[in-house]
Amino acid sequence: MYSWVKKVFGFGVASFFSDFSHEMTVSLIPILVAQFVGAAQVPLFLGIISSISDAGASFLRIFAGFLSDRWAHKKPLIILGYGMSAVFSMLVGFAHSVWGILTFRLLSFTGSGVREPSRDALIATSVEPQYYGRAFGLQRAMDTLGALCGPLVTAACIPFFSMKEVFLLSLIPGILAVVAIVFLTTDVPTLTATRSVSLAALRTDIMRLPTSFLLFVGIVFIFDLSWFNKLLLLSRAQELLMLDATAAMQILVALYAFFNAARAGGEFTIGLLSDYVHRILLLAFLGCGLFALVAFLLMAPQASFAYCALVFVLAGISAAALTTLKKACAADMLPSDVRGLGYGVLQASEGVGSLISSAVVGFLWTHYSVVVSFSYVIILSTLAMFLLLFFRMTMRNLLYNV
Repeated sequence: MYSWVKKVFGFGVASFFSDFSHEMTVSLIPILVAQFVGAAQVPLFLGIISSISDAGASFLRIFAGFLSDRWAHKKPLIILGYGMSAVFSMLVGFAHSVWGILTFRLLSFTGSGVREPSRDALIATSVEPQYYGRAFGLQRAMDTLGALCGPLVTAACIPFFSMKEVFLLSLIPGILAVVAIVFLTTDVPTLTATRSVSLAALRTDIMRLPTSFLLFVGIVFIFDLSWFNKLLLLSRAQELLMLDATAAMQILVALYAFFNAARAGGEFTIGLLSDYVHRILLLAFLGCGLFALVAFLLMAPQASFAYCALVFVLAGISAAALTTLKKACAADMLPSDVRGLGYGVLQASEGVGSLISSAVVGFLWTHYSVVVSFSYVIILSTLAMFLLLFFRMTMRNLLYNV
């Protein structure tokens, strides 16, 4: 087995089981929300829930990354984060109101905020730079394979288990994710004893982040303002297909499986390709540009199942490029001693963008129209694509010493 595979495989296994756990329940959340607020208000409340849960842990990501740069061992933070995600994702199914759903989903995403900067920094520290694309691609692909398996297991369980029982079953793979981190990953200790932990030190470290990286984060943030949550994608598919609640459960699970299959295949393939082709170009076209196309296709007034399946596949490829290439690009730019903080800043920016994007898309959709909502998405996605291309032309010497 290649040495880089050995170093990242355990993180991939943990990601597989964690997303298996989480995604067992995601396709059920629109139905659960509808039970509390009614079908007409689902887009608005899904936008609120998605935005707050995605963004609530944003500043925590910065501090978690900052601390990981100062702690010799990163695994405790990673274990804590996976454990929180497992427990609180399961508790969503036992909420008694839409605000209970919001609370438990926020706490679940707090777990991801605790673990992700440390995990990504540890992967980048463990793997040689020439393998960054495929290493992050493998980790992300295994994560998405879990996201593919989760909904399929849910579809198989629906005839035999209640919704609450499906949420309870989701705890099992969540626990296995924690076990994988404990036994299948190796910590790489770093010398941090002389580095203080204070707001002044945090400010100093932020100032030490490379200019190229901060510009990159700013451009990606513009795109993140358009990158609405997949719960809204599922809700739009339900409208396009004009599904009632009974038919929606299995058909939305199937569409979500298409999305995750395309994403899983794309993440490793695009990651591997990015070790040979410039990552920024791939991110611009396959990430931002393709997402603008997805938003355009979602403007259709009505659609067939095949049409929706194509949209979900394209959305999966776009998501694959974005999630893999942002991390690999960051690894290229960040010095090792502020890598955790850098990933925290990148993920926090993404969280704030998600807070705004899903809320705005949900609001425009509910109070104006689908066309207005997705026009907003197209404008920002296209702008980000051109800014990345300009960034590539003007900053290539600074980024890659070409």
